[in-house]
Amino acid sequence: MALSRLALTICGVLAWWIVPAAAGAAAPRFGEPVVLRAPSTLFAGEPAVAVSASGGIVAAWDQQFSRRVFGIVVRRGTTSGRFGAAERVTTSGVLPAVAAGRGGGAAVIWETQQRGGTRRVQVAVAAGRRRFGRPQTLATVRANVTSQQVIATGGRFVAIWWQGIPGTGRHAVRLAVSDAAGHFGATRTLAPDTGPSTGVSAAAAPDGTMTATWGTPLGGTVQTNQQLAYAQLAPGATRFGPPTTLRAAAADQGAETTSMHVDSGPGGTALGWTETGHLPELLRASALTRGAAATPETVFTLDSSDLGKRYAAGPTLALPAGGLAPVAAWAVLGSTGGESESITSGQVFAAERHADGTYSDPTQLSASDTIATLPVAGATRTAAVVAWATGDFGGYGLRYAVRPAGGTFGTAHALTTSHAERGALLASSSGAVVAVWTMRPGAAGPHPRDARRGIALAILRELG
Repeated sequence: MALSRLALTICGVLAWWIVPAAAGAAAPRFGEPVVLRAPSTLFAGEPAVAVSASGGIVAAWDQQFSRRVFGIVVRRGTTSGRFGAAERVTTSGVLPAVAAGRGGGAAVIWETQQRGGTRRVQVAVAAGRRRFGRPQTLATVRANVTSQQVIATGGRFVAIWWQGIPGTGRHAVRLAVSDAAGHFGATRTLAPDTGPSTGVSAAAAPDGTMTATWGTPLGGTVQTNQQLAYAQLAPGATRFGPPTTLRAAAADQGAETTSMHVDSGPGGTALGWTETGHLPELLRASALTRGAAATPETVFTLDSSDLGKRYAAGPTLALPAGGLAPVAAWAVLGSTGGESESITSGQVFAAERHADGTYSDPTQLSASDTIATLPVAGATRTAAVVAWATGDFGGYGLRYAVRPAGGTFGTAHALTTSHAERGALLASSSGAVVAVWTMRPGAAGPHPRDARRGIALAILRELG
């Protein structure tokens, strides 16, 4: 089986020390999937999901309403598995992202594409359990827009996105902060000039500290390849602190940083990124503590003579609380190389972080007789979860494995008995991990007869 490499482009205080936990703890499991949107021949896009510390869940997806009308649908529920009715937030948006706020409140951000190449970044907020208010327009620009996110932190929301700057060839990270009532203030610039294709990633720690990361602008020499930049917004603050740059270990020899992202969980937040362009390829991570500089650590080293044919994707990080060890997950992929860039092999691995900042030897989670790709990670207070996709684009199977407190990863389980259009997305809270995906029941491949798509969600609850 072969898989397009293009389909793989998806993007507080962290206790990194280990406190011994009780051995032999049972591993939680995902429950039966909840169908949020029944399969239909009308298009349904990739969903987004968020879960709050109190157990509120927000899921959204872009949906076709008629032949020419596409918009955003949101459903809210709780980790008990009960969901309210679907709500149309807009009939002119695509690519949503969501945040779960206090008291059942929520925010959803999306992009609206208009004629002539103009794009708008818009957001809507639901106070408590009320319906969503009218869309608020944060930016209107005749340039590309991507990576839009909205983050719940400290009783407010922060919207952040990456956009082109018309007439300059540059790209910037922009943001807007809401008040307690959900009304967003003026748009501001966090980074006026970034790498040309990095986007921005952001997440908030349990204490409310928000971190954003992006790529630095290119300098035209191997010594000024793209590196990682990040900045933090303290709880209650209205402006981010100054950006910090982390350089690749072999930056002076031409190495650059790619795939930078922020992961969050009950244990805090962490940066993850890849350092490539100079052999060996390195998967790297760093804890994020407010006011302290990040310290890069190596998760995995890939010795490959041809990164076009054998390369790594990741890491993604699961961050449990209570001093339990963080877990990093990644995939090692094989490709034919050349213009087709077809994936011919793939395995998913995980490793725990030791107290000294090193990582354990990799544990293979996926079966050797499958092509495993698209790993994602999440955590409850005491359990780490890794999920991944197997099989062909358009007909994936979804699998997951759990490391309970004081234990090791057990046997992989099926997340769903039907097929998925693409990989799953995970959201973490102290009490649950929530998975959401676009389902394609009975799919054997990307054929017209398999075009019925729906949205499904499953919940893994903390035991005890």
